[in-house]
Amino acid sequence: MAEKASFLSNTNEENGNKKEKLESAPSLCDDVIFNILLRLPPESLPKLRLVCKNWYNVISDPVFIEAHLHRSVPGFIFQKRISRSKYKTHFMEIKEGETKVHDLDLHCPGRICASCNGLILLESMRSLYVINPISNQRIMLPPSDLSFKYPLSYEIYGFGFNSITKEYKVVHVCEYEKRKTPIPLGCEVTTVGSDSWREIDGPFFGLTELRIPISASGILHWAIGMDYIVSMDVGNEKFHKTSFPNCSRRSYHFLELGEFLSFANRESPVQFDVWILKDLDSGEWIKQLSIGMDCLGSLLSQDSRWGGSLDPVLLFASFRNGEVIIFECFAIDIGGFYLYDFKLERIIKFDGSCGIQLIAMDTLSSPIHVNSLVSCKPRNNRRYLSN
Repeated sequence: MAEKASFLSNTNEENGNKKEKLESAPSLCDDVIFNILLRLPPESLPKLRLVCKNWYNVISDPVFIEAHLHRSVPGFIFQKRISRSKYKTHFMEIKEGETKVHDLDLHCPGRICASCNGLILLESMRSLYVINPISNQRIMLPPSDLSFKYPLSYEIYGFGFNSITKEYKVVHVCEYEKRKTPIPLGCEVTTVGSDSWREIDGPFFGLTELRIPISASGILHWAIGMDYIVSMDVGNEKFHKTSFPNCSRRSYHFLELGEFLSFANRESPVQFDVWILKDLDSGEWIKQLSIGMDCLGSLLSQDSRWGGSLDPVLLFASFRNGEVIIFECFAIDIGGFYLYDFKLERIIKFDGSCGIQLIAMDTLSSPIHVNSLVSCKPRNNRRYLSN
């Protein structure tokens, strides 16, 4: 009995020492926790927010969310149609030349119209939603006013961010059916979280053709025919008209490059020139880089009909300040979408092995997307939905 009492006494003493050590163990300061969590992928953070109150506060802090957004690596978003009104959505991340595909559950069937800072503008059954697929947040936008005003022949949406007010805005530009309305175009804007649209003066100067806008640093840009672009500042909601760069314009496409609007033009059969709009007010374009056969020649040489020309190539998107480009090749034998990494000098094809298909160019202005924790929930808004 004495031995048993001695054993119990020793055990209790050891347990007490362990408890004392645990209680006296130093805790990490908030700055260290902040920097550790900052380096984790966005997909893991919603669950880690449940670990403790301190972690919840750090991960939910707008300062942390913005810092994490700027560290996140952009990739490409894809949709594959599985029925008439349903799509399957994927996100492809690219690290050190290797690709990895993740499924994105949008919790709402529909077609992606645009992406901005991790938020996705989605059209589903004639309704518009802003969705964050990482946090499973979504908000439904109010019904369009212009859609009920006159019969529409065509409509497009733009999605942008005002960095000053921290507001996200959706722009709706529509073309009315001819001979049924006194005005050719309508334009309205809604701030994500508001209950209505505001009709504004649209780009009525010579607009004869609508194309899906490119968003770059809070500016939405529409390409108009072969002559100029129309740009709208998301902050002041004013429109500008800017001429194309002074070049041949043989075959071109607009994309975002380092937060600037970029104009990629096939200057000759063997060279692409990429221009950036350096200043919107002055309309100044600067030639940023040239892409020649030394980059894509190894691919095109596989088809003898196009081995000496870039004619079947159309640049489609770019990220990491132009270090990575995505392009479409129209050659029959090697046709499809490709990615070229300038740093690694490597070409990757988006083929059936990925189980995905790049969404058609006429439905998405740019496939660039970044996963984030950015909230689509406005303050004091009860129309916020969460799964």
